[in-house]
Amino acid sequence: VLRFPDGRVGVVDAGRESASAAAHPVVALLERMCGESLAFAMVSHADADHSGGLDQVFERFEVEVFFHGSDEATTGEYRELLDAVRR
Repeated sequence: VLRFPDGRVGVVDAGRESASAAAHPVVALLERMCGESLAFAMVSHADADHSGGLDQVFERFEVEVFFHGSDEATTGEYRELLDAVRR
């Protein structure tokens, strides 16, 4: 999680998916730090331990910009993430 000097917040990777967005530790941290929106979200690669929880971030927050390395959905978690981004 990154906070810029102007107060905007972004996230790089979000670990594995939790039972619900409300239970995800990254979502909980972001709720305390930024309210309703994120300046950006970024996934470094498709492995579930990096991309698995970002779909839950997208469920909870308005994300201004999404950065990712590939449209190739190589894992189920990555497919879920790309689906969440498109909604």
